[in-house]
Amino acid sequence: MKRPHTYFSTEFHGGPRAVRARLGNLFAAPRRSGRLLLLCTVLLVGALGGLVACDAARDGERNPFPVPDEVYAMALELAGPGGETVDLKLAFSAEAVLPGATLEAYTMEPGARPEGPEGHAFDAAFTFLVVRLEGGARSLLGSFSVGADAGAPEYAVADYLRASGNEDAGRRLSFLRLLSDADAAVAPFLDRAEIEGAPVSDENGVVWRRLAGYEKQEGLPMEDQLLSQLRRVFAQDLAERLMQRSDGTFREWNDGLWIRSDAAERLGWDFTADLATLRFSGAYGWDTAVVDGTARGAPIEWHFRMSEDGDLRPYFIHYYSLCGEGWPSDAECAFLLGGAWYVLFQQGEPDLGAPLSSESWTGDSGYEGSRFLTRTWDGVEVRYSVDEAADLATAYAVSVTAPGIPNWRGIEVGSTRAAVLAAYPELDEAEQEKQNGTRDLLFWGRPVGGTFVGFRLENDVVVQMDSQFVSD
Repeated sequence: MKRPHTYFSTEFHGGPRAVRARLGNLFAAPRRSGRLLLLCTVLLVGALGGLVACDAARDGERNPFPVPDEVYAMALELAGPGGETVDLKLAFSAEAVLPGATLEAYTMEPGARPEGPEGHAFDAAFTFLVVRLEGGARSLLGSFSVGADAGAPEYAVADYLRASGNEDAGRRLSFLRLLSDADAAVAPFLDRAEIEGAPVSDENGVVWRRLAGYEKQEGLPMEDQLLSQLRRVFAQDLAERLMQRSDGTFREWNDGLWIRSDAAERLGWDFTADLATLRFSGAYGWDTAVVDGTARGAPIEWHFRMSEDGDLRPYFIHYYSLCGEGWPSDAECAFLLGGAWYVLFQQGEPDLGAPLSSESWTGDSGYEGSRFLTRTWDGVEVRYSVDEAADLATAYAVSVTAPGIPNWRGIEVGSTRAAVLAAYPELDEAEQEKQNGTRDLLFWGRPVGGTFVGFRLENDVVVQMDSQFVSD
């Protein structure tokens, strides 16, 4: 059986019980139970040094929990004289959050005690110990208490890290949890979810596999159960678009939900991501996680774009190449330049050698301290917005006029009109002619106030391709 990949050492999703729980809020927007109230102060690491030397014991008592002795010592110190520690356990551990170290989070239910350290609340449902593991040694970063409705532990710890001044670690942890949840929600679409029973072949020779944890419910199509899970981690239009792209991939049969064994191939999903390269970009005001990876056999810089409204938890509006209707993802605007995908909002030049020309100018970009830069190679032009203060050049437009340079959907200079329309079935040719005033221009996306992919044609053949961001 295949299980969804997770970037944490423990799983917080999957299984029949979790699936049934998710179904109770079908079509509801993703949300948390409210922002967590952080109830404690950071404990100094130095105060615990002597406890580790004492072999994690108080008055000779042994560690009864499945945690390292040094963590038990931290919990004892936190409980204070006369206090006790109940149900101390590892909540999760995560890489790619702290530089050169592993982040660990432990939870405990603090027992009754007469007094405690001032400022630390023991009247909550449970308490987190946030620990740094580096070189085999553990140190306490801090602790906090939360209520029973705190939600996913990674989001609770991420909020605590931010409130404690470690904004980068908090953002990383929040993104990694969201990515893990999104990967689990997408797993059924890629035949990577848990399977039960033996596969069966239909009359056309297609092999079908039964997804575990999906049960027939009156008045609720099983595919809507999939949509419900997607809606918890993706914007509504992105979730619906993935369902549309997967038409014919699922079928209900024998009171179960079945998936084609070639689902990943049908979706064109051969993507990888190296989370060790995780960094963040605030280009044009978007909260974007940037990760190096591969797609279709070539390197790519993935841009995972997130949104957050009020008390709602983060959700993806761009996930790998997936995006909502009318707003192409940065990958959808990519060209294969120099053997690698070059995406919109990428920083730095494509690997095409020295540019043939370079021109710089200033203008009213709406961002103080910015200037523009245009660089050209043979059949390629890239325009950048340059942030002088940060010394960063971010690509906002790419034009291609040479053949042999495909875009994300395989169109290149020399492709026919029919090939463009087949690759972009979303395009309404009659509506395009009405809006553009000519048959020789086709646009997919948002030509005003967003990103778009454009094609200029002569005699029904593509002579120029563009991808560009245009502000309002």
